[in-house]
Amino acid sequence: IHSTESTAVTPRTGLLTLVNYPFIQSTEIDGVIVYIDEYGEEKELPYTNVELKNSKGITVASARSEFDGYFYINKIPPGKYVVAINVESLDSLSLSFNDKVELHLDQPGAFINGVKLTLMQQN
Repeated sequence: IHSTESTAVTPRTGLLTLVNYPFIQSTEIDGVIVYIDEYGEEKELPYTNVELKNSKGITVASARSEFDGYFYINKIPPGKYVVAINVESLDSLSLSFNDKVELHLDQPGAFINGVKLTLMQQN
């Protein structure tokens, strides 16, 4: 992925312009969202929005879980992140998410497999 937001070059006629494009290897994560039903059994939670937030609490990437609760986020630059469920999704489903899933993505090009987000019924 690009290491900067954007690059603009305005060359002049007759001059050669050298442009360096700084790239970095990105990281990918995948996982599943489940909830504990009233009988204590785990069930996959489909079509729920997952957010990846940086250390300042800003959402830098998001995804929506599939029919089986699976989600995938790619093109993540190195850094420290928290994986969370979108607040609006929680309120509409009467579920709560108490765990904090922190990721320290310091290996460029890594694939973090099997992040599990577990939700509970609100009391």
